[in-house]
Amino acid sequence: MKKLLIILSTSALSVGAIAPVVNFSLYAPVEIITKKISYSYDFKKFNWNNLQFKTINGISQAELTNEEFTKALRDCVEKMFEEIPEEISNVYFINSITTNFNGDLGSKNSQAEEFSKEFEDANKNINAMNIKNHTLVIERYNDPTLGYLYFANVYASINNQKIRLFGLNSSKPFQTLDDLKNEFENIFELEIHKEIRIDGYDKNPWGLKFPQNVPFPPEYYIIGWFMSANEESKKMRKDVLKHINEVKKVKLNEIDRPETVYRAIFDKDTNTYSPGKAYEDSVRVDEDYFYIGITNKEGAFGEYKILIKNTPGKEDSN
Repeated sequence: MKKLLIILSTSALSVGAIAPVVNFSLYAPVEIITKKISYSYDFKKFNWNNLQFKTINGISQAELTNEEFTKALRDCVEKMFEEIPEEISNVYFINSITTNFNGDLGSKNSQAEEFSKEFEDANKNINAMNIKNHTLVIERYNDPTLGYLYFANVYASINNQKIRLFGLNSSKPFQTLDDLKNEFENIFELEIHKEIRIDGYDKNPWGLKFPQNVPFPPEYYIIGWFMSANEESKKMRKDVLKHINEVKKVKLNEIDRPETVYRAIFDKDTNTYSPGKAYEDSVRVDEDYFYIGITNKEGAFGEYKILIKNTPGKEDSN
């Protein structure tokens, strides 16, 4: 079976730029992620024996294509879709298409905008792009001094539109057809705007306990102790921040002062907890577990409710 020589590569260039964007939730912080994803194909693999030049609109040209070359592009686009998180609030687009071919490194393509429009409109559905006929188009000119010169262009049919992925201003003439028989690589720069959200809550205990020396404290005392300067409080805040970053896959550096303590409702059928109503001011927290609402209004949207064991409650292994 003929080995498929297609290379797909992904590299994250910059992660973590934060900016307020109105498009999502009102002033929700956004993480801007830039990735470079590429495909490559060796033009030697085309059937050069069947190359036929025809005059079209006064230009002598020939085309080379096969399903393998088209599949390389399709697989690359599918890989880009996979890199985009599932949240419907995401904005994403193609910043540029850069080509590495025959020593011409970093040639910018002039139809990246057209490609990006089709990419965005597909809504992360590879079939919606309808990618067909990924083709190398060779133009031949007869120079009075140098003889035949060749120019390379690469196109693809996307939703029945012929979109150029390399060529014209980014191309240069080749002296012979053999000069074209080299590795071709297209690199897409994908920019993703991901809304940073921490909505959610713990369903199970994960080891966080209120200190032993505070018997059935009211909610304002819990918040005051949580934000105090003692080492035990500092450690708990550090553990909470680490936990939220891991669970929500974010990179917050701090948390706000909590405003609300919630009741923890236990479901015997699922053996899990969920947040109940907020405790009123000065009401003592005397259940086995409770939640503290954690926010970072400048760095993330939403509130994550942390499940904490209340020391005066029943002792267990959690």
